[in-house]
Amino acid sequence: MTTHAKKGIIKPNSKYVIAISKLDVEPQTVLQALADDKWRASISDKFNAQLHYRTWSLVAPALGQNLMDTKWLFWLKYSPDGPVIKATTIRIVLQTAGHYGWSIKQLDVNNAFLQGSLTKEVYVCKPEGFVDAN
Repeated sequence: MTTHAKKGIIKPNSKYVIAISKLDVEPQTVLQALADDKWRASISDKFNAQLHYRTWSLVAPALGQNLMDTKWLFWLKYSPDGPVIKATTIRIVLQTAGHYGWSIKQLDVNNAFLQGSLTKEVYVCKPEGFVDAN
């Protein structure tokens, strides 16, 4: 049997596409990103999540303090293959939960890494383009 996949024909099913970006150009620098309203909004969302979860406090570094550098990374997901989870995985989880009567809860994993705890203090340089309003 010859299928579309065997012929290299790929037609994504739009109902399974989880994330489609409205952004159309990947900036090469922070200044380019900050000049675009959509990228600036995306940067603000990430930065505001940091503030909301109180992941850091702005302090002056001590003399000789080791600082980790930071860098903004900008990229787009152009196809439905971009999301980390596949629709098949979601269906299997939902079917299994339904079969066993498990409850399903949704959570935001966009900023899941912010929920971790550190055992030591870490000092990080401010990201490029950050301006302290105080």
